[in-house]
Amino acid sequence: METPAGGELTPIYWTLPSIGGLIMAVGKLTEKEKLKVVKQYLTGLFSYADLSRQIGVDKRAIRLWVALYKRHGRKALAPRKSCVVYDLSFKMNVINYHRRTQSSYFKTAVEFNLASPSTVQRWEEQVLFKDVEAFLKPKKGRPPMINKKPEDMNQKELQDELKYLRMENAYLKKLEALVQEKKTLQKQTGQKRSKN
Repeated sequence: METPAGGELTPIYWTLPSIGGLIMAVGKLTEKEKLKVVKQYLTGLFSYADLSRQIGVDKRAIRLWVALYKRHGRKALAPRKSCVVYDLSFKMNVINYHRRTQSSYFKTAVEFNLASPSTVQRWEEQVLFKDVEAFLKPKKGRPPMINKKPEDMNQKELQDELKYLRMENAYLKKLEALVQEKKTLQKQTGQKRSKN
């Protein structure tokens, strides 16, 4: 592979030749390649759209890489496991942060180093639309908790069960508070509309 003068690769060098005017990216970009894109953007010489056209990646993805890099450094650009399972308390922290700060899904995802803003949106919708099972349920492939009688459990299993039940209880309390807050807002909105 040829490199331009100075030995630096520019995004166009890691793409396939143009096919019918469309430049296609070679597979998923590595951490190193993402870092090069981010650094090129940070020079101020390229816009998200410029880089998007050059490497064939949506400009929103590049914008997310830049924001993650600024907030969390290079490690945020590392490839992620395809099936990350977040625990309930983390999900609730994300939702509470989003509601408390009224940040966008994008900013919330960046703050918590999530791969996609749609993750925040999905979790919040599951809570607000009472899809509690989907919110609590781990993704497919994770082994289910084995329901044992307390007499048959060892000390570690009892502690894990207690921790899980406390988290579930805290979640249900927070969920109830969110539902009450939503009802209050709906009543206030309804009263304002009826006065007009």
